[in-house]
Amino acid sequence: SFSSAATRVQLKNAIRGRNSASICLEQNNMAPSEWYTERDIVLNHHTEPENEERTRKNGCAVECIFKKMGMMEGRNFVDETVYTKIEREIENSAERPVVHRILNKCLTEARDITEECKKGLALYACIMKSMHEIEEHEHHEHVPEEDV
Repeated sequence: SFSSAATRVQLKNAIRGRNSASICLEQNNMAPSEWYTERDIVLNHHTEPENEERTRKNGCAVECIFKKMGMMEGRNFVDETVYTKIEREIENSAERPVVHRILNKCLTEARDITEECKKGLALYACIMKSMHEIEEHEHHEHVPEEDV
């Protein structure tokens, strides 16, 4: 079970690349308010035609962050680095296998996208949606702990 709220925060922070984010937003003439939140992604704002420019900027900023973190080179993911950089941020080692599965699924889904700025966003969106699905699932399936 993926119960730790802390793990979710750590995963989100890891893929947002704390240190590189502001530089990458600047490079793409992007205001922090234009950044897609988990809620935006879950509501599919990034797929709406009227958000095309915002989506392009987000995609380019995400790829810039991933490149600065060594998780992308050119138009390819560096899988090994994606796993190590992100899993290293997850303090609860029991939850790392779940994170690993999410990364595996999302890297596979995004791998064949060749268009610049779309590939990174596809990975980011997939991770955000997967996290959200787990949160929703746990929210609805929560069973009280049995007395030991």
